[in-house]
Amino acid sequence: MRRRAITVTDSGPPLTAADLVVCAARIGRPIPPAYRRFLRRHNGGHPDPADFCFAGSADDGGSVAAFLGVNAVASLDLAGYQHTYRDRIPPTMFPIARDPGGNLILLVSGGPDTGTVYFWDHEAEAAAGAPPLRRPNADCRQFCRLPARLGQPLVKPV
Repeated sequence: MRRRAITVTDSGPPLTAADLVVCAARIGRPIPPAYRRFLRRHNGGHPDPADFCFAGSADDGGSVAAFLGVNAVASLDLAGYQHTYRDRIPPTMFPIARDPGGNLILLVSGGPDTGTVYFWDHEAEAAAGAPPLRRPNADCRQFCRLPARLGQPLVKPV
């Protein structure tokens, strides 16, 4: 069965290299090269289709409601999300997308795991007492080939 092509709609205005330097300063994190390229192609937006499954489970997954953008409307601004969640997510990560339920897709931008993508479940946050993360089996280079990677296993429980 052939997969349907995925499109991203409602992206923000095109970004320059200077825009990304300013964004990195605003979020206080370096932006990995693969994600910089992704932002240059898709400055935020809504993927269709948007579903993904967690590796190791055919029945468990999620969807990307929106990719966050640079200088986007406040409800989808990457730097705004980083500011809002900075005390709730690990300091080496920043949000790059959200799902319909308020969970985040995070990108590691420091240390040996740079480029790794995680799914952050806000409902498990308080119960576990630690960041509720699921680890992907795809690194940023693979994840940032989105929209082509949606619909394939992206993350698995840690």
